[in-house]
Amino acid sequence: MNTIESTIAGYFNVDPEDILTRNRQRDLVKPRHIIWYFLNKEGQSLEQIAKRYGLKSQSVRKGINILIEKSVRNSEYRNQIATIKAIFEAKRVEVDQEKRNSLIESITISKENIYTMASDLHLHRPKDTSITNQIINEANSLKRLQVEYKRLSEL
Repeated sequence: MNTIESTIAGYFNVDPEDILTRNRQRDLVKPRHIIWYFLNKEGQSLEQIAKRYGLKSQSVRKGINILIEKSVRNSEYRNQIATIKAIFEAKRVEVDQEKRNSLIESITISKENIYTMASDLHLHRPKDTSITNQIINEANSLKRLQVEYKRLSEL
């Protein structure tokens, strides 16, 4: 069960395992079609989705098309899809913040390592090239972390 499936199952208050079945109850078909829609939007091919659900890709395409048609005509569908999009966006922001916090911690540790090694090199072993190489490697690691942090901050 992936995040999209479990989130949408929770939103519609249905058992996530029931969505994976071929059961055609109305309370399962709608969330199933919405899941297919979001999985496809996230880059999964119709074939991949169909395989997971034990269907043919044409069935998945038809389910997504039905959902799109209903969302054009029915505000309830549009509102539900918009709400689910907002839930996914909130989760993405939360994950991005966790990544930023982790990167800040890694950057701090990396800086501390560089200062410690530089101090050790300067005070105790001025001609030790292995420590110099460690400092260079740690500095390169720090640069990569800072670039990743900047990329996440721009999202």
